[in-house]
Amino acid sequence: MTSQERLNAMKKTLLFLRRLALPLVIVATLTFIIERHFFSSEPSLPEHTNTTVSANPEVQTILHGKIMVAFRDSVTEFGNYPEIIAQNTGMAVQNMGFKGTRLAYHPYAAYEPFSLTNLIDAVISRDFSVQDLAIQEDRNYTPAFKQHYEDLKNIDFSQVDIVSVFIGTNDYMGNSADVVSLGTPDDTTRETFYGAINYFVNTMQTAFPAVDLVFVTPTWRMNHEELGGESASIQPNARDNYLSEFVDTLVERGEFYQIPTLDLYRTSGLSEENHTNFFIDEVHPNSNGYELIGNTISQFLIETYNKE
Repeated sequence: MTSQERLNAMKKTLLFLRRLALPLVIVATLTFIIERHFFSSEPSLPEHTNTTVSANPEVQTILHGKIMVAFRDSVTEFGNYPEIIAQNTGMAVQNMGFKGTRLAYHPYAAYEPFSLTNLIDAVISRDFSVQDLAIQEDRNYTPAFKQHYEDLKNIDFSQVDIVSVFIGTNDYMGNSADVVSLGTPDDTTRETFYGAINYFVNTMQTAFPAVDLVFVTPTWRMNHEELGGESASIQPNARDNYLSEFVDTLVERGEFYQIPTLDLYRTSGLSEENHTNFFIDEVHPNSNGYELIGNTISQFLIETYNKE
């Protein structure tokens, strides 16, 4: 065989090997992909989702293990935002929502014993006789209302780290035209909104100085249809006060007492334009609304305690 013939034979052999190798490479590649996709023991990574809560684990653990008591009215009683806060922060969060109640005095016998200023007096004195009588008479309380009351009696506030006060919408509107007056910054009685805030803060800080207080303002809301049915941003209550005035009062008192205050009225994004997406009625959020509120409060708490 001549040199040229040997060279041609080698070229044919190399061509054959290349043609044979290509399918093998393809098969090997496909096998690797299939095994990785269908038979890998590692779980697939979740899709990235945006959240209002920081994903930084170091930030998340700032509040981990703390105990928080969340006071408010029906917006808290009916909702799961305390659970969302617990999930986001690692805290134990106790739902202390009582429908219909106010921070200040309430003219209705069903709700007055459970106004927050009355409840905190009962907690400090350990005298729940007025509340017990109301529960025994069952003045149209829900099962959750009753359970929250029983839970409240068992809370040791000397072990509580944070008390949040997310209240004021019933002081503004309530269930009748007999709404709470704003009062003045130097009020100390329970009959005005200013006075009720001052009374609660001074009472709490005297009895439980180690407990951190946090204020959360009411969100935007619609007014009840029988009382006009307009947006709270354009319709005042029976005393010609707007909801924003109650919000501003809570914010001003927060600044005065150096209490962290979240202005949900202005920062939550809830408004008349998106009302049907986040509310089930004039004032109570739906699941989307509660998720937004829970995440927003969580982020506020994380950022607040991260600064310390």
